[in-house]
Amino acid sequence: MSVVEVDENEQGLSARTQGGQPVGPESPTTGVTRQSEIATWTQDVSTEGKLVAAGRTGRGTGAHRTGSLSQTALLLGHTGERLPTGAGGRVTAPCVPCTTAPERTPFMKVVVIGGTGLIGSKVVSKLNAHGHEAVAASPNTGVNTLTGEGLAEVLQGAQVVVDVSNSPSWEDDAVMNFFRTCTGNLMKANADAGVTHHVALSIVGTDRLPENGYFRAKLAQEELIKASGIPYSIVHATQFFEFVNGIADAGTEGDTVRIAPVKFQPIYSDDVATAVARTAAGEPLNGVVEIAGPDVFRFDDLVRDVLTSQNDSRKVVADPHARYYGSELQDDSLVPGPGAQLAATRFADWFARQR
Repeated sequence: MSVVEVDENEQGLSARTQGGQPVGPESPTTGVTRQSEIATWTQDVSTEGKLVAAGRTGRGTGAHRTGSLSQTALLLGHTGERLPTGAGGRVTAPCVPCTTAPERTPFMKVVVIGGTGLIGSKVVSKLNAHGHEAVAASPNTGVNTLTGEGLAEVLQGAQVVVDVSNSPSWEDDAVMNFFRTCTGNLMKANADAGVTHHVALSIVGTDRLPENGYFRAKLAQEELIKASGIPYSIVHATQFFEFVNGIADAGTEGDTVRIAPVKFQPIYSDDVATAVARTAAGEPLNGVVEIAGPDVFRFDDLVRDVLTSQNDSRKVVADPHARYYGSELQDDSLVPGPGAQLAATRFADWFARQR
């Protein structure tokens, strides 16, 4: 996720075929954000682009009911763990009191770094639709956080900065240099401009895969943000629906795709943008919020069924040692912890619309 930044695939491990995932003030003892202290949204499960809040008793066990996906051609014979629902499709799982984070002012200038890419462009549109002045900032608009070009000018009058930019290179040293340099430049520019809320999009599991150079770089970015003294919110998202095919390509050897048989809980990019935009419009969390899709799959099952539905002849093999962009996975490496906010859009519904 060279001397220029990119923003086409801002979040997480994007669809690379060659060698490339949330919560309130942190607990003083665990570093985990307390779910009761952040904004949560409850919407009909069938509604796109909304988030639902549900208590979870553990990672992938005991918290969700298993629901059939057999109504679609996708996932024949497989299931994802679903949120329990009651009358009208509303979530009936244990849920913290649902509140709405008050917007800080009726109108704010929000600069979105990486604002012309997949997530950034959606964040800009959503904030503008809610009456804010959202400005897309990226190299092709004259703003480069790696060199500092254009930062002082675009941040004039801004109250909030959202960073969804990504590195053009995933080589270990290059990606670390990118996030350290860009974040350092950005936090200094924020301080100079009087920005009062910095929002960054990051990945679920940054602290669980220390051997992964990209995850290490994202963790370094988060540490710089926390140490800056500027009020902040960090949104940890799971992998995007849109990148499942790219993951299959990255795991392909000949006609075989090797995927670890671990839990996988992807999220629709539009739901990510909704969460980021709402976080930007609210008060700083000074902590991390995790977001994920509503269904938990076994990683190899999902990839296998997607390829089968696309008449792709590659064979998917469940391999516990298969690398995920260089990292060997544990069962919970790619899923959020207890208290995550769960989006409403189901993978099967989204996938059916792509065909």
